[in-house]
Amino acid sequence: MKEVIVGLFLVSFILLGAVNPGLPKDDLKFIKQFRLPAWKYSGFGLTLNGNGENTGFTIDNSYRRFENYGLILSPNVQGRRESETEILEYNGDLNMYYNYLRHYHYYYWDMGKRIERTVNINPFFKATLKKYQYGNSYFNMETDLNYNYMHIYEDKYNENNDRSMSVSLTIGFGNGKVREVTPVIRALRFKQRYNSLGKDKLSQQEVADLAKIMAKYSGYNYTYDRSEKYFWNEAFSVLGDKITGLNGYETFMITDAMKEVVGTRLQGSEFNVNIKYIWMDYNGDYDFEDYTTAYIGLVMNARTYENLSVSHQAGFEIYIGYFIPTSDVEPFENMFNCWLNHNQLFTITDRLLYQVDFNFYGDIFTYSKISENKGIRLEALNNFSYYLENNLSLNLNADVHFQKYDHQISDNSSGYYYYPPNYYYGTYREYLWWDFGISLNYYFRKM
Repeated sequence: MKEVIVGLFLVSFILLGAVNPGLPKDDLKFIKQFRLPAWKYSGFGLTLNGNGENTGFTIDNSYRRFENYGLILSPNVQGRRESETEILEYNGDLNMYYNYLRHYHYYYWDMGKRIERTVNINPFFKATLKKYQYGNSYFNMETDLNYNYMHIYEDKYNENNDRSMSVSLTIGFGNGKVREVTPVIRALRFKQRYNSLGKDKLSQQEVADLAKIMAKYSGYNYTYDRSEKYFWNEAFSVLGDKITGLNGYETFMITDAMKEVVGTRLQGSEFNVNIKYIWMDYNGDYDFEDYTTAYIGLVMNARTYENLSVSHQAGFEIYIGYFIPTSDVEPFENMFNCWLNHNQLFTITDRLLYQVDFNFYGDIFTYSKISENKGIRLEALNNFSYYLENNLSLNLNADVHFQKYDHQISDNSSGYYYYPPNYYYGTYREYLWWDFGISLNYYFRKM
């Protein structure tokens, strides 16, 4: 029944995208065919997130309750450089997390409370490069660096430190192109605002010239102290007499198009096949384990994005991977996993952005001298971002998760035990939960 509810929720949003009235044909053609000049942006952000939870549930005929409070401080950096021959994306995050957890266990051997404090530092960096050689054919390379330190303190006699590091490298080839068309969407929104004044209409060429300038917006922010003055001086220069005679209100109304919330807008389709190598090192006090593992596999990615209107985007992504171990410690004999995502992005008002993601995850682990373990997970993720001003947003997320795992881990002669993702939730076979959170985010020099 749970799977049916999540499935119906997914289908409803797919149909919503299908019946959307959409863009005028000329604007839709403009988004698909317009080619931005070589452009780039980069920015630094800071996220502060506090959350709290008080939950009770019954498992195996016993009642459990816990209180959970957390605080996250996360400085991050991101950037993109794009042209018709190259796309470079990168993002990094320093996640610092403190959590307070109080358990109430109703067992005959534990009728009291247990308090657990956790400090977690988890920096990561990811970069992706696409180099186009012949038309839409490209060389693909991606790297991920991830370090995790966790300190768990229960009492002065029970204190643990876990440290892990992972590195992955992906190399392959693909065809197609997913372009970021955020400046094009902004130019179309500017056109809508200008045309609503009833003075004149902007031509498609004028909108194209505006989009090229809007692509450089972040560059103006980094180059000039009062960047808005220089940016709009160049933007208005392509409109000539159509700007002459506008009063203060009209000028403010059309320039506010750059402060609207439109999200990161993508357009196009692509497909690639890669070889991926993953190396992981783990050292932990909790289970006295210290080991290094590595595995290699074949990975396929495909994605497509379509802007159905200036305020609505829909996308699909799929990932399939098959891996075998290459290290002395073998976490599995072979592993197959897949991920399917459907997402919808809506600009509800010029300050309110809503994004919904539906995810399906599937895993199959085959163990040497152990049975085969399977698992699925379904997610519906909802995020509302209300921009109090251009660089400051209040975010609300409300998510629903369901997973079903079949684990049959038995004795392993190698002495090494590998637990698949979310193993401890999966121990209960089926698990349905939800979460929500509120965060305040500030973005430095954001477009």
